[in-house]
Amino acid sequence: MSIRYTERIYLISQEHEYELQEYFAAHEFCDFFIESFKDQSPVLKIYLPVDSDEHEYLTFLDSLELECTSKKETLEQDWLKAWLDTLEAFELSPGVWVNPFPEEKLEKPEAELIMNIVPGTAFGTGLHSTTRLAASLMEKQQLQGKSLLDVGCGTGILALLGHFRGAQNIVAVDDDTMAIVKAKETFKQNGAPNITAYASDLLKEVPAQKFDIVVANIICEVLLLLLADEKLKVIAPPGTPIIFSGISDKKKAQMDKALAEAGVELLNQGHEGDWNSYAFSFKN
Repeated sequence: MSIRYTERIYLISQEHEYELQEYFAAHEFCDFFIESFKDQSPVLKIYLPVDSDEHEYLTFLDSLELECTSKKETLEQDWLKAWLDTLEAFELSPGVWVNPFPEEKLEKPEAELIMNIVPGTAFGTGLHSTTRLAASLMEKQQLQGKSLLDVGCGTGILALLGHFRGAQNIVAVDDDTMAIVKAKETFKQNGAPNITAYASDLLKEVPAQKFDIVVANIICEVLLLLLADEKLKVIAPPGTPIIFSGISDKKKAQMDKALAEAGVELLNQGHEGDWNSYAFSFKN
């Protein structure tokens, strides 16, 4: 029997969009999506089980003084179908396209590479900017023959990009076990079953061994925890490129301060929309 949900639809601004994405990501909540329409304000659609006690999300939305334009009951399979209908292929980096419908062939004659991704619910939340930023900084690195660690891998897009760029010994970790299931499906779908993927709360389950490149596309608060973890300096010793993406403009000053205090060497930066990325390494 399908679970019944209450769907609530809110009018939001672009500024709210980034704040909501960060909040839900920090609370590991994925039962929502944001729809944008040309010349119209975006809308948030959030789904909570009927009689749910997850009132903290509603309290947060009330604190933003958002206008709720609709409230109705719906079945799980119905809102998941509606979410799937919002997904679109997107260009990850020049010539590299991401296809969220692996069962359908994506026709892009100009594409150098098409990656078929098995979508998890985080795929459609509008965070493609942060993924593109991370991919752009990865493309600036020499990945051929290098070992790669993807922290907070989600559906496995960045680990897969590393595979196609010639990286070896690729490890992808995420604290969401369902994300790992999706990532493994993605790797198999793209002929890359040798990418190692497993659940880990940041670096907790990662062996204390050196990687040539580390990438993490997560929200700022989690990136700050990763930066403060002494194990990161073992996994990425001085001179090892580390890529952070997922820092909103509002949190940029906080990340700048943390990087300065950590005494890192800044290698590169990226910016798209209201999101920022960094490539850096620890100094000797």
